[in-house]
Amino acid sequence: MLDLIFLSPLLLLIVVALAIRFRILRRPFQATGWAILTLGVAVSFYLPLCLGVWLPDVLFAPHRTLAATTSPTGYAFRVVQYWNRVDFYSTQLHVTPPNAPAKVFTLEGDDSKSWTVPLSVNEGNRMASITLSGGRTKNIQW
Repeated sequence: MLDLIFLSPLLLLIVVALAIRFRILRRPFQATGWAILTLGVAVSFYLPLCLGVWLPDVLFAPHRTLAATTSPTGYAFRVVQYWNRVDFYSTQLHVTPPNAPAKVFTLEGDDSKSWTVPLSVNEGNRMASITLSGGRTKNIQW
């Protein structure tokens, strides 16, 4: 199922086309009208891709690990990003202590697509530092 970011421009285009067809023209579309409608559908589908949406993420919504490290004391850290089914990507930090369930910290709920991010861990201060897209640094106290 395609998500809101793909469906909203397409639905808007369909509503406008129907309004033109039944309210303004009150007659069937000619060849030019169908060509404009076809071009509009293509553009409305292509527009989200231009905004940085990765189509396989929309279709399959995988959780991708952008960075991972393990501390000497056994703590495991993973930065995970996934398509949040509404608008763009959610980025989270998963901290797994030894012999305990993982804690999840949301870094950004409306992030841009990333392939990797820098992750540094300071065990003395119990602080993880992650630099997201656009140079935004998030410091998480765990």
